[in-house]
Amino acid sequence: MSIETLILIIAAVSAASAIFGFALSRGAEGRKLRLSRHEHDRLDAILATVPEPGSTLERSCELIQEDATEALGAAIAALLRVGDVLTLSGDLGAGKTTLSRGVLRALGISGPVPSPTFTLVQHYETAALTVAHFDLYRLTDQEEIHELGFEDAYHEGAVMVEWPELLGPLTPVDRLEVHLTDSGTGRTARLVGCGDWASRLARLQC
Repeated sequence: MSIETLILIIAAVSAASAIFGFALSRGAEGRKLRLSRHEHDRLDAILATVPEPGSTLERSCELIQEDATEALGAAIAALLRVGDVLTLSGDLGAGKTTLSRGVLRALGISGPVPSPTFTLVQHYETAALTVAHFDLYRLTDQEEIHELGFEDAYHEGAVMVEWPELLGPLTPVDRLEVHLTDSGTGRTARLVGCGDWASRLARLQC
């Protein structure tokens, strides 16, 4: 069980205790707790917010204007922490680098944020954490990913990966996937929170 899930379970139990007005110690005293149907329903609603280990959560965001893509990046940045992997999928021009720019701007990077198509990886030092921005489009072998320092990068900070399909078995279980498509009137972002990201994605505003 992940730390994120454990924290949510503790929070859910604490919330239930506050709502129903009983102390957790009563069980040790041998008292039998009786809940009404309404109280059962409320408790079920609380516990439903606790994701199962290995679960996923999916959401969609409509990005009508160009700055909405950067705004989504900023919202994701607020949830980033060391060890996070953000994968960015979509056709050329779908907005992967634009979203990455939104993440980095929100973390305090004011300089240029170029696509790492030719450099393969760009490193950024922010006040909150180190961010590595990978572009795997030109790679042909997973060994090259090792040589770029992918695993070290997400152990030491957060990473964003454009064209993540090449990761294959290197894809971390805990990750946020962003799939960008042209919707005709703008872009659609399909977000998939995997593992620890399932619970955090529920808090994201878009």
